[in-house]
Amino acid sequence: MAKAHQHPHVSWRDGRPRFTPSKSLRDQGHIGKDLKTDDGQWFTRGQAVDWSEAFQAQLAKTARAKPRGIPKSS
Repeated sequence: MAKAHQHPHVSWRDGRPRFTPSKSLRDQGHIGKDLKTDDGQWFTRGQAVDWSEAFQAQLAKTARAKPRGIPKSS
């Protein structure tokens, strides 16, 4: 069985973090990007973990806010 990634949506290239959206996230309009601070410095591991957790929380919030299908009448 494949081991779940500890920090979803973050891949590491030579110690540099990058947001790597899945196909379903790309279909929703998300675009991959290097994870850097406003002044151009690469995120530390801790910053990348914080970013991943915040992104997952935002995805969950968005999913909860989507209207559900119309209930079927009996």
